[in-house]
Amino acid sequence: MDKLSFSSTLYSTAGFKAVAAFDNYFSFSGRRYKVIQACSIKGEPGYQVERLKISQNIPLNILKVISFMTLIIPLIMGIGKFLLRTRYNFLLKKQLCHPLIWLKHLLN
Repeated sequence: MDKLSFSSTLYSTAGFKAVAAFDNYFSFSGRRYKVIQACSIKGEPGYQVERLKISQNIPLNILKVISFMTLIIPLIMGIGKFLLRTRYNFLLKKQLCHPLIWLKHLLN
């Protein structure tokens, strides 16, 4: 499993609504990630996520662009996103094609 990048957007799921709110402010595409379950890889606690495709909201994107001109709103949202993303680890779910490969991956 790979760590979800800082620029990726989390979908609003139970327990992660604040993280999703800060993530969605900087998202203009329809790609989101949904938390599936808590997990641990090599002793590092985190949350497993999977990719979703959601339709874009053009009027909302226009309002976001206008709000970027204020500079203070993006600054507050960027700090909030940074603080919440450092608190949680999100791991991208990979589809492994063969059970033996998956088992080998778990043992490493």
